[in-house]
Amino acid sequence: MADALSGILLKVSKSPREIERAEKLNAGRTETIRKTTLEDAAEVAAREAKAAGLDEAALDIIKRKILGI
Repeated sequence: MADALSGILLKVSKSPREIERAEKLNAGRTETIRKTTLEDAAEVAAREAKAAGLDEAALDIIKRKILGI
C-alpha cells in the first residue's frame, strides 16, 4: 500500500512540471505558426499589389503593416 501511494505521489508531483513543459512547447509552436502565416500573407498581398501596379515603396509598406514592423 505504501509503495502504491509513493508511486501515485511521485506521478502527481511530476505533473505540474510536465504541464508547464507542454505549455512552453505549445507556445513556441503557436508563435512559429503565427509568424509563418503572417509572412505568407505579406508575400501574397505584396504579389497581388504588384500585379495591380503598385510600386516597390507601396509593396514595402503593405508588407511592414502585415508583419507589424
